[in-house]
Amino acid sequence: MKHRKRRERGFTLIELLVVMAILFIALMIATPYLSKQIERSKIVSVANQVAGLMRLARLHAIKMSSEVGCVAVQGDAVEAFSSSDDCATRLKLLGQVPLPKSMTASITGFSPSSVATFRSDGSALEVGSVDFLVAEMGGGVHCMRVSVQPRATARVQVLKKDISNAWGGPPWNWAPVGSCP
Repeated sequence: MKHRKRRERGFTLIELLVVMAILFIALMIATPYLSKQIERSKIVSVANQVAGLMRLARLHAIKMSSEVGCVAVQGDAVEAFSSSDDCATRLKLLGQVPLPKSMTASITGFSPSSVATFRSDGSALEVGSVDFLVAEMGGGVHCMRVSVQPRATARVQVLKKDISNAWGGPPWNWAPVGSCP
């Protein structure tokens, strides 16, 4: 009886090492991009949640008609609450959005108290915005703004800072989220 030599089928060690090296190189190239995307998604998510809080505070003020809706930055969170005296005292916490550790928030406008205040007719006491900033790996900065304007209709809009100048316009313009890269 003759035994035929059967050749074993499979991958050699060299082939497996080459594939592992290619996968490692692809992972090293993709890591900075993925980390930037994660930071961007965090800031977009927080900005959209804060816009929702502002809309909630405005609708609460309209619904209750004797209270005002307020949104303020309190430490490492943005809070929406109701008040009966232009946000000096808190009656009820309507919602809260915690800020990630790498993110900072600041309020511009909304004079004199730096609190977004919505009246019972749906208007805003003052126009202003809440700005969010995240430093990216490699030195970049990602900015988002939740803006309330004009005063009469208190439209809440989420904007992002276009620092790429990709469309040939002036750099550092605030643009609606869907309109710039």
